[in-house]
Amino acid sequence: KQWYQRRVRVLSVNFLGKKKRLTLIDTIGFNTTTINDTAITDLIVGLKDQCDKIHLFGIVVDSPKRIDSSLKETLELFESMFGKDSFWENACVIITNLPQSQEMIERRARGCSDEELKAEFNTVLKKMFDLSEDVSTLIIDAHYDGSNKFERTQFKNAMREISGLLSKSEGTNLQNVNEVFGKYEGLQDDILRLGEELNVEKERFEEQRKELKIEIEKAFQLQEDLEEERRSRENFERMGVAVAVVVVVVVAGTVVVLFGPSILIAFKLAIVWLIKLGWCFLPIVMEVINEVFG
Repeated sequence: KQWYQRRVRVLSVNFLGKKKRLTLIDTIGFNTTTINDTAITDLIVGLKDQCDKIHLFGIVVDSPKRIDSSLKETLELFESMFGKDSFWENACVIITNLPQSQEMIERRARGCSDEELKAEFNTVLKKMFDLSEDVSTLIIDAHYDGSNKFERTQFKNAMREISGLLSKSEGTNLQNVNEVFGKYEGLQDDILRLGEELNVEKERFEEQRKELKIEIEKAFQLQEDLEEERRSRENFERMGVAVAVVVVVVVAGTVVVLFGPSILIAFKLAIVWLIKLGWCFLPIVMEVINEVFG
């Protein structure tokens, strides 16, 4: 008998051939890098519809050497859903991917024995989640050779350990799950609302960015126009001075021609005229240039 809800499976199974059936909840949706909303919703719905208590949380890991981010997120989620103490008191670690043949166990023992691996994993677990006691840790080889007596015995011993943990557990009440589910639905509404508000703000920001871009372009254009006007004025001033100088020189030459007998007098007069005409005619010349070229 199986109950499927997208990312979570709820199965009713016979355990160790006993008549009493157990409900097994397989959170197959939590093996990704990030826990998604669908997996959380499916888990909560499965818990509410299929069982009243949870007697054992099996934390299945492929390798006892590390705890990746997805496993850490899952365990933190369970802590918040069931309460830290209640969750860890009824939790056990199940290590897979470690063949339980006598040969493989002895081979691993040359470097790090299975017991040492379990102890190291518990050390990491306790430090990461601030636990005071070890978590029950088992090694189960689901692909054991049924024809091999040693491997068969190893598997049965692991199952008996699980049975012992189930018998000792008083179970975790799921009363908090309803509260979590209500809070989760409220958070979902808040997330949707915040998403809509964020989109509005994003559109407003985009409009402001476009307006600012237009103003910056106008400012750059104005700066270029002012720079061009400044260069034009400098050119006009230089031309005005040049014209004034030419006028003075022409007048001075005329004086020299008319009063040639005295070059000294003509030179002095040229200087005087240069000073006077240079200042008197410069504004007039500039005004004429502006009228012609402006």
